[in-house]
Amino acid sequence: TIDLDPSVKISVLNPPGTLPADLNNQSIVLRLTYGTISLLLTGDAERPVEQGLSNAQAQILKAGHHGSSTSTTPEFLKAVNPEIAIISCGKDNSYGHPHQEVLDRLMKANIKIYRTDVSGDIIVKTNGQSYSVSTTPWTDQGTMIIPSPVDQGAYVGSIKSDKYHYPNCRHAESIQPVNKIWFKTKAEAEAKGYVPCKVCKP
Repeated sequence: TIDLDPSVKISVLNPPGTLPADLNNQSIVLRLTYGTISLLLTGDAERPVEQGLSNAQAQILKAGHHGSSTSTTPEFLKAVNPEIAIISCGKDNSYGHPHQEVLDRLMKANIKIYRTDVSGDIIVKTNGQSYSVSTTPWTDQGTMIIPSPVDQGAYVGSIKSDKYHYPNCRHAESIQPVNKIWFKTKAEAEAKGYVPCKVCKP
């Protein structure tokens, strides 16, 4: 039993009356609404389920299937129109989640990304009119887990902003390692929605 405030509404959007053959698409999809703020929880649901969620707008999206490329399609993102996306996945998991295609889709849509493999616990709080997101890094014997950048390049940006910099820019040096994203070329950075820093002018 879950005790909810009467003003909190939970809608079950999936599964349908007849269960799909694919277990992932049998996932329970919930839309939680409190005041003007909505959160969409998609479980492991993939494209076939997402196609039926055209009226599931929400500011906060828990991306489907741990960030797999079989979920979080461009059409689905356009329908939901989230401000942030939360990806739940283990660090260095064998599936390669989240897939780069999904990260690219989210960045192209200017959706802020939170990942458990990077940020640890992700906590969303709302008063029904606005919301806040906080993170608590996972620790191992008291040591913060800070993954090294997967790739190095000529330019660097942050997953929490839309600017890219030269690595020696003062703004680049202030980016936490867990938030860094590297680009080999300006074209690559700009294709992913980043714009040049006005200080270092790359």
